[in-house]
Amino acid sequence: MAITKNGSTYSQAANAIWSTSWTSGSFAVAAGTNRILVVSVAIYLATGITEPGVTAVKWGGSGGAALTKVTSQVYDPAATKEKEASLWYLVNPTAQTSTLYLTFANSINEVAVAATVWDGAAQTTPFTGANGSQSGWTTTHSVIVSSATDSLVIDSIFAGGAITCSQTQDANVATANSVFGQSNKAGATSVTMTWTSANSNHAMVAASLAPYVDASHINIALAVGGS
Repeated sequence: MAITKNGSTYSQAANAIWSTSWTSGSFAVAAGTNRILVVSVAIYLATGITEPGVTAVKWGGSGGAALTKVTSQVYDPAATKEKEASLWYLVNPTAQTSTLYLTFANSINEVAVAATVWDGAAQTTPFTGANGSQSGWTTTHSVIVSSATDSLVIDSIFAGGAITCSQTQDANVATANSVFGQSNKAGATSVTMTWTSANSNHAMVAASLAPYVDASHINIALAVGGS
């Protein structure tokens, strides 16, 4: 079953929040088949982030369903740790119009999010293979992810200046000090996700989302093949 986008990506950036929690604006999650809500998060704190910077993401406000973290990466992990990019997911999210609720290890200055619902995604182990991550001081940012046909690679980046990508862009929003992006690309044995930015400091992560496989079809095929 192919992975397809359900509706449009919701994205938002906020400045000067100076809090250990934050609630996004409202957006709709629609009904669908074998759905998954994937949320990219980026945070900024000039004095340095205590890892993990994002401690929780929930769908449905502060009392909502908790998302599972896929991966995260800070910029300049040996020194300032001023940026963090991360990916989170929730299988079969409640179809409703609501908000994301985030909590942080520090009182964060800036935050950006992108939320996308995908149909046709694996429901038991949605993200498979080795995740990719990168941080540093370059104007071209690439992460290579092991994936597969019918899978979908999703990334998240937080960089110091205007950004462009060679994949399908889902989000591109600016905070006061950085620009946040999310993109996707069809799966293959090895997938390279690439962004360029006007300013070189960045944190980037990527992961492979697996498609839903109908186990009953596999069992029928095995039965026919073995008869």
